[in-house]
Amino acid sequence: LGRTDPGDALLSAALHGRTAAALRAPRLRGRIQQAQGFRALGSGDAGSVLELMEAAASSFEEAGDSRYECSTRSNLGFGLLGVADYAAAERCLRGALAASERMGLRAVGGLAKANLGIALARQGALQEAVQVEMEAADAFHEHGDRRLEGGSRIYLALVLALAGDWPGAQREAQSAVDLVPEHPPVRAYALAVLAHTYLAAIPGADAAALANAIAW
Repeated sequence: LGRTDPGDALLSAALHGRTAAALRAPRLRGRIQQAQGFRALGSGDAGSVLELMEAAASSFEEAGDSRYECSTRSNLGFGLLGVADYAAAERCLRGALAASERMGLRAVGGLAKANLGIALARQGALQEAVQVEMEAADAFHEHGDRRLEGGSRIYLALVLALAGDWPGAQREAQSAVDLVPEHPPVRAYALAVLAHTYLAAIPGADAAALANAIAW
């Protein structure tokens, strides 16, 4: 919700005083580390995101909480995209995806696929990236999650732009805009991608530079 001050106060309370003793419990420690990782993500501290998400995943593994370990490793994969370590992101996200499928965690699997598509595209595996992004978008559509479907279609538009399919990118970006009227941050991102697809259609436009400008 963007209300960082109350969140910071709660984290501080969890890390000090009598509650600090409870951090010996690995599940609780993992939840706090995960929350700290999301806070670092919001502040743009990419290094701390990786450190905290890795620590949280290890805490959940210690606790035997496979579900939270899986979702946290998916978050870690997202963090690796942010530092452009696409090969490591792919490994992490493939692992999270396989675990999510074993446990039937459809939402986690969908998010892992959406991020995996970007990791693949940035390594040149564009055909597989398109397929993965389509699967992610279709999965969220089936579950009626318009926000995450919109996000996946934005990513699909980015991958199609990298592949040089600007009409396809424009179609998916427009679809994303239409899906998320009640989610302003996602809609703003979709509109920005859609604008780039129109710019690419201008005679003499540097389409490759535009594709790289909007892709992760």
